Amino acid sequence: DRWFPSSKKCHVCGKINHDLGREEREWECPHCHAVHQRDVNAAKNILDEGLRATGSMVLCLVDFMPNRQGKSTYYYEWKCFDEKIGMA
Repeated sequence: DRWFPSSKKCHVCGKINHDLGREEREWECPHCHAVHQRDVNAAKNILDEGLRATGSMVLCLVDFMPNRQGKSTYYYEWKCFDEKIGMA
């Protein structure tokens, strides 16, 4: 899709950062606090979208919990992209 938000979508939790400016090359997800390099994040999202389109298996984030150091612990599961993954 021409308008797929590959650089604004957090590849960890799936949230889209609508406030991300064009000039920002590194950003922190306001939802899960993962820190992204814009182009690397976009590449991961494009890869995930290609896997989804082919019905491939992918490791998906199913939950995360913030810890005391202000970081998060992430929990993943293998899912097929033809299943409803339910990312926000």
